[in-house]
Amino acid sequence: MKRILSGNEAIARGAWEAGVRVAAAYPGTPSTEILEELARFPHVYCEWSTNEKVAIDVAIGAAYAGRRALAAMKHVGLNVGADSFFYASYTGAEAGLVIVSADDPAMHSSQNEQDNRRYAQFARVPCLDPADSQEAKDFTILAFTLSETFDTPVLLRTTTRINHSATPVLLGERAEIAPRREKFPRNAAKYVMVPANARGRHPVVEQRLEALARWAETAPVNRIEWRDREVGIVTAGVAYQYAREVFPTASILKLGLVHPTPAALIRSFAAGVKRLIVLEELDPVLEEQVRLLGLPPVDGAQVHMAARQHRQPLTGAARGVAHQCLGAELPRKLAATIVQQHVVRARQQQPVVHHPLVATAEKPAIEQGSRKQPLAGRLGGGDARLVGELVDLLLVEIEVFRHLLDVHKLVHGLIPHPATSRTGRQHRRLLVQLDMVVAAEYLEMAPLGAGNHGYTELTGQIQPHLGDTRA
Repeated sequence: MKRILSGNEAIARGAWEAGVRVAAAYPGTPSTEILEELARFPHVYCEWSTNEKVAIDVAIGAAYAGRRALAAMKHVGLNVGADSFFYASYTGAEAGLVIVSADDPAMHSSQNEQDNRRYAQFARVPCLDPADSQEAKDFTILAFTLSETFDTPVLLRTTTRINHSATPVLLGERAEIAPRREKFPRNAAKYVMVPANARGRHPVVEQRLEALARWAETAPVNRIEWRDREVGIVTAGVAYQYAREVFPTASILKLGLVHPTPAALIRSFAAGVKRLIVLEELDPVLEEQVRLLGLPPVDGAQVHMAARQHRQPLTGAARGVAHQCLGAELPRKLAATIVQQHVVRARQQQPVVHHPLVATAEKPAIEQGSRKQPLAGRLGGGDARLVGELVDLLLVEIEVFRHLLDVHKLVHGLIPHPATSRTGRQHRRLLVQLDMVVAAEYLEMAPLGAGNHGYTELTGQIQPHLGDTRA
């Protein structure tokens, strides 16, 4: 039977089908729903732990005692649990031990964009990176098998788009795995990592990593999809979905096990294509491993750098257009944002509707210190057309801000001043939220300061509500 499951639901289902007995977690988006869903299944002890380190300790304790166990957290949570995570890498366990780390590219609900594949490299543990909900379930089951086969914790690394998107998943039955031990074995040389014992375990950890690398060469989770051999893409996780959508004819090496990487498989794939590209989210983890193999030039992070450099003249052009046509100083950050919006629009080949002001923007000047340089001297004819579209986008931003101010004045006029009643307090909260939204837009747009477009009037309307927020 198939069901539509999110990645988090699929991980919970996979853990249950794998016969997990104990699961612990600390809530944090995008990982929270894993334990919430797993708690609905029978025969599994689930707990919200005090923090991520406690969650990992609970799972390690269960695995030491011979019961399959899972700990789940968001990416920054693994920072809190790192001490226990690294310790478990040296000791191994008596049953399957899986740590789920949910990374958050673009920081939808996080304070950073750390790439926890680095933790797998640092701790010398295998890392699985699913590309959809079916793989999220299958890789969870596989993770327990790998953990027991190679006596290691396994890091199941997901990202927000995998955790919260939903795809069809083929469901299975629960495997009732008998406890591998009746009680925790007294084996100090393996489980007590004082320096003398840890020195003995280090070679074991390195040998284990070599064995995992040999397994990765023929593992079904790593596969080559041959198509047009002009371009070959090495990718993993949700980036695989992007590659298939944007480059439908390209050959792809999809890696499910992203650490350790299969060196021979990568060499074989690289030898079969004319141009090799590494496509991945966040850090160039796979790209670094491919480059270490000494292969011909690989396109990876430098592709994004080239794209960024290509946008720099357009950012300057946008600022020049604003200065020439609008009499405004456009902040570089806002100009870059508008350029990015334009690039997306151009790539999607959306129709262009030029504003009348575009006719006056054929050769705007670009500020360069005390000098001004004609735009035509910096950009080609095609780019000049793009600058015209940038003016359109800039004017749209201005109109949005105007409408927002209209709504702001209207709501302030309709809602009475706060009273001591519950309704009055609710009204006050609504006004504060609205003021915060307008303040955010004001801080983005106010630096334009274009008097000939009514900005003196606009800032005068909003200033009494905000104070001098720019200070």
